[in-house]
Amino acid sequence: MLTLEHDKNLINNILNDNNCRYLILFLYIIRKDLFKNSKQELMNKYERVIILDEIFKNNVEQFWDQDFIEIVIDLGLFKNIRDRRDYDRKDGDFILRMGESTITIEKDTILTPVDTLFGMTTRMFKSITLNDINSCITRLKEIRCESTSITHKFIYEMGDEDIVLSDDLYKLLDEIGNVYQAIKIEFTIEQFYRRFRENQEKLMSYTAIFDPLLNKMIDLKEVVKEDGSKVDTVEFKLGGLKKIKKALEDITEIEKDQKLEFKGVNFNFKLSEDNININLSASNYQTLKKLQINMDQLNEQLNEIKSYYSGKNRKYGYLEFLVKIPDLKEEIQDLLVSTKKNVEYIIEMMSSIEDELIKID
Repeated sequence: MLTLEHDKNLINNILNDNNCRYLILFLYIIRKDLFKNSKQELMNKYERVIILDEIFKNNVEQFWDQDFIEIVIDLGLFKNIRDRRDYDRKDGDFILRMGESTITIEKDTILTPVDTLFGMTTRMFKSITLNDINSCITRLKEIRCESTSITHKFIYEMGDEDIVLSDDLYKLLDEIGNVYQAIKIEFTIEQFYRRFRENQEKLMSYTAIFDPLLNKMIDLKEVVKEDGSKVDTVEFKLGGLKKIKKALEDITEIEKDQKLEFKGVNFNFKLSEDNININLSASNYQTLKKLQINMDQLNEQLNEIKSYYSGKNRKYGYLEFLVKIPDLKEEIQDLLVSTKKNVEYIIEMMSSIEDELIKID
């Protein structure tokens, strides 16, 4: 039997593996939060709907309460519904799809197909593969105890496709609680990180065009004006200035008191019948450089939030993180609000210069 006293380190090691953690936590959420600890009435109502040849929204509204529907949507069990707002917009005669296989009940046991588990996991955490899930299933079926010679079963396979969480592990997690909150925190961070990565990749593609040339030529500097305010300016590096002046000396004479000012660079290409113009003004160069700094800071912020429960510098083992969620909730919430603002700022800044950077005629 699993106990915190003897198996805490073993369980933490398993939960510190993202793939195994999500598999276990989703199985727990299905039993605890969806079916309210295998409540018979809920299981009966669930079965009355899923046995129908076609499931209309009216059927769901008749037999399932709103909390149950909310969690079904969160878990992605309706394959043709994106979120609660999407569901609420549908008429009563709308047919809800639950896929070829879905959660079933057999002799009061909740059975979750591997494909269903994989679907609800990747709906929230895109990077996980079916091979990851299958590897975890193999691992979790038998794990050697660290303090005795016995092996623990974290999950059971039922037939060829279905998975069941062990009662020992379910009861242990149930004593700790906060599992659904933990998944929602992780999902929120994952959403932010995904949006961050999309815009980081865009930024990297732009800087890859200009940086090889401009990093050697110019600098972004902060200048203090007479009124004490600060402003960013683009200035030539000494070596870059010398190269420009040398290139111009046969064409025009530059007086000592004349300042050479960077206004931008422009590239023109022909692609089939299209003319491609890539233009970088001085102001947009400043924006790109600021965005690089903001991206680095945002990456640190996201890693800071993740460090509560994962990564090399994690602050807590996952079991301890679950215990501490009520105390950490406000602190994490503040970090998430700050992170959301920074993500939105970066997206706004990227959007403001994208149309100016590349034009196709």
